[in-house]
Amino acid sequence: MLLYEDLARNPVKTLREICEFLSVDYREDVKLERLNKSGVPKFELLNEIINKSSFLKDFLMAVIPMTVRKRMKHKALYAEYEAHRNEPGANGFSLSVLRPGYRKPLHAP
Repeated sequence: MLLYEDLARNPVKTLREICEFLSVDYREDVKLERLNKSGVPKFELLNEIINKSSFLKDFLMAVIPMTVRKRMKHKALYAEYEAHRNEPGANGFSLSVLRPGYRKPLHAP
């Protein structure tokens, strides 16, 4: 079981344990940083649109099939990963840009 408190207290040790559990090599050069420590959204309006209920959002959720919504979410997450993948110091990969729910692409983009 992975607890957030363990990750916050000792991220390197926790990441090593996760890599060991997954049988993947741990890389020392992976950036481990906490983004948005304040917890205050950078774009308040966008945060309200995404997190608050509205007639338009409720309507779209009812009309757009779940499979399409999942595909849209996957594409957005993959685009974010690709945008940050080659940042200086990331050495081609950075855990800090991955969001919960990220999966490898189902097909080549």
